[in-house]
Amino acid sequence: MNQAPPPLVSVCIPLYNGGLYIREAIESVLAQTLTDWELIITDDGSTDGSVATVCSYSDPRIRYLLNPKRLGAVGNWNRCVNEGRGLYRKLLCHDDRLHPDCLARQVSTFKQPGNESVSLVTSARRIVSPEGVTILTRRWKRQDQIIAGRKAVQQIARSGTNQIGEPGAVLFRASDWNAMNGFSTRYPYVIDLDFWLKLLWRGDCYYLTDPLCDFRVSAQSWSFQLGAQQARQFIGLIGETARLSDSPISQFDCFLGLCKAKAGALIRHLIYRMVCNIRKDTKQ
Repeated sequence: MNQAPPPLVSVCIPLYNGGLYIREAIESVLAQTLTDWELIITDDGSTDGSVATVCSYSDPRIRYLLNPKRLGAVGNWNRCVNEGRGLYRKLLCHDDRLHPDCLARQVSTFKQPGNESVSLVTSARRIVSPEGVTILTRRWKRQDQIIAGRKAVQQIARSGTNQIGEPGAVLFRASDWNAMNGFSTRYPYVIDLDFWLKLLWRGDCYYLTDPLCDFRVSAQSWSFQLGAQQARQFIGLIGETARLSDSPISQFDCFLGLCKAKAGALIRHLIYRMVCNIRKDTKQ
């Protein structure tokens, strides 16, 4: 029996108790204008009804896999991407959403002549409330452009934040994933940025200014509850990267990034508190 050809894109959702928003995440994949994809959902032992939601879909492009034992966040992310068969991979958190043209735009960018050196394509993203209402749009650049990998690393270090974006914003090649060791447990609170920096050591970044995904801020949002820890680990990751023999990061870059990372952690904490207070007021 002949095996089906691999899909163009594997969208990978590592699931754990995502019952509130997993349907929106799945629907956003089903709505893609590019249809040559597979959706892989690896469940790390959800107990909140997430499984029933996932299993309500009959689309053959959706694969649900229950982990044989609890793997934790990093392990679940790695298993999910490893299960993919697509030429390109995207990890989508279970409470985030893709815009309908996300996959088409990003795959097209990879295929453009002259972009052979690109190791990741990312975009602006909308920050949305628990109800999906846009709070703000986060942009790094003002126009679509290719950014040399080492230059992007330096700019990220100076900015004090993850300019590449959350996992849903990024598409990368399966060949690069297979040549690397996946997501690392070294810096669990900046797990995505750690991997993006590794990709940028291998190639360049292409940035699209149109927002192509939504990153949800909620009381359950793991990353927004960890502002101070994220800032410390960002500083540790950048410091480690700066010590590499051919690193583009200077001591001044590290100092500037340190100041901005601490300021950013405070801002994220204030936004998180604001979102929690809005939720409390709504329930009263």
